[in-house]
Amino acid sequence: MQVVQETSKVTSLYPNGPERADPPTRIGRPISKSSKLPAHRDIKAITCFTPGTGIATKNGAKLVEQLRQGDRILTRDRGFQPVRWIGKRQVSFSAALHKRDALPVMIRADALGAGRPERDIIVSPRHRILTSDRSYLSIMGESEALIEARALVGRPGITCVMPEQLTYIHLLFDQHEIILSDHLWSESFYLGRPAVAALLREQCNAIKEIFPQIDTAPNTSPQMLARVCLTHEEVQMQCA
Repeated sequence: MQVVQETSKVTSLYPNGPERADPPTRIGRPISKSSKLPAHRDIKAITCFTPGTGIATKNGAKLVEQLRQGDRILTRDRGFQPVRWIGKRQVSFSAALHKRDALPVMIRADALGAGRPERDIIVSPRHRILTSDRSYLSIMGESEALIEARALVGRPGITCVMPEQLTYIHLLFDQHEIILSDHLWSESFYLGRPAVAALLREQCNAIKEIFPQIDTAPNTSPQMLARVCLTHEEVQMQCA
């Protein structure tokens, strides 16, 4: 896997100390096989995890690729909630997709504070991470916000990477949730228009069975965002 950009600056996303949950205890079981889905041309809209990421559940930590529909996942706001839908897609990173804002982001262990994450993880570039860093929030009047992973590239231990291919995994709940992945709080799949538009047809059909209002009210999301969200461009403006 090729590292695209090295980093230069770090500030803890959690300057106020420990978070609400203790780091999960890892458990393991054989990884089940899953079908490989073709890549979608608009991978920039995808917000998701990748295999090897540990997700805190009611029965301990499980690798994201081991999760099944109905598993109860630890959320920051509503305790343990059942995952309603899990989507997977294998993406090939061809030369045409080598724009930085389309590349996955690797967050090394401890890059965002001690044990955050507790081991290296890779997420999609627009996957959003929870922050309480006042340098981002001071002008917003918020105590927490979600910030795109690509906006963090440039900190020590956070880089764009260029794998030949990668499996993206979506976790959808009744509400947009903040969940604990390798002791790092980040978002679940959000049913916003760009994200839904980027899904495969069969994935859209599966989600519409859970959220039929997607068809009846196509211009609105059936979910409220869990927190205020900061895009890469908004972070750049604040840091300018």
